[in-house]
Amino acid sequence: VPAILLARSAGSIALAHALAEVYVDWQHALQPVRRMVLSAPLLKWADLRRNRGFKALRVPMVITCNQHDRTLRLADFADGFGPMTGLDAVLPVDWPHVSVADFTASPRVGILHDYLLTHLTDHSFELHRRLLSDAEFSWAQAVQDGLATQPLAAEPRIYHVG
Repeated sequence: VPAILLARSAGSIALAHALAEVYVDWQHALQPVRRMVLSAPLLKWADLRRNRGFKALRVPMVITCNQHDRTLRLADFADGFGPMTGLDAVLPVDWPHVSVADFTASPRVGILHDYLLTHLTDHSFELHRRLLSDAEFSWAQAVQDGLATQPLAAEPRIYHVG
């Protein structure tokens, strides 16, 4: 059965720790996983990039972000070092399997931290449903269906959800 691995908020830290510290053949163990979704991750980009477990995996990954997320802003202020994955849509160039769903301009998201699992609009809810339950997910289809906008040439793989 194909699976989608969801790590939400601080769950991304637990996943990062497991991937980095627990000796497991993750490529084999996560073979049934079709994609990973990091929802509003409380994880710094630098920590994600350094993590050997995330580096080794080539499972398609979608990271959701909201630049106005109040919870992550407070955490980022307390930490103070480097961009946070759940706030800043910055992609590692050498990770072509990673894309970002930027909810910053999405209606009714505002300062919310929980926007992936909340039915804010029909379009955002349908995107959530596809990300978390469809065996195959296609950004091209999501763009065609009006659930996200085509990324700009300057920021490939960053899709704006509106």
